[in-house]
Amino acid sequence: MVNLQRISKEKLLDAGFKFLRAREDGGSEYNQPRIVFSDKFGTWSNYGVYKTKKERDRVMRELVENPKERYIVID
Repeated sequence: MVNLQRISKEKLLDAGFKFLRAREDGGSEYNQPRIVFSDKFGTWSNYGVYKTKKERDRVMRELVENPKERYIVID
């Protein structure tokens, strides 16, 4: 059974949106702020790695606010 959340996300992806998530990955010694994105349900790719959370958050805000792009931030 497919849940409503998956159906809704797939509709957004089909409409040309991409999802963004803020991450801090790499293990305890290498935690680095990064952005991952998805343009296909269940598949995440690395968008970029940043020196600080502030820099990562600035880039995410620019992506979401850019009228030429179709990004949505999700958890």
